[in-house]
Amino acid sequence: MNVDKEIEELKRRLTDVEAQLKQRPRRGSYYALWIIVGIFGLMFLIGLVQFLSAGNG
Repeated sequence: MNVDKEIEELKRRLTDVEAQLKQRPRRGSYYALWIIVGIFGLMFLIGLVQFLSAGNG
């Protein structure tokens, strides 16, 4: 009976871990998307500053 309880506990833990692993890729892709958007925004601002500086010369 004690072995059955341990097996059920392990099954429950495995289910919890699998649920957590399914959620992680979404979080990682969310951060990756914002990093890419941030890089493009920074590049846009640098280009805008360069364009305005060249126009005033």
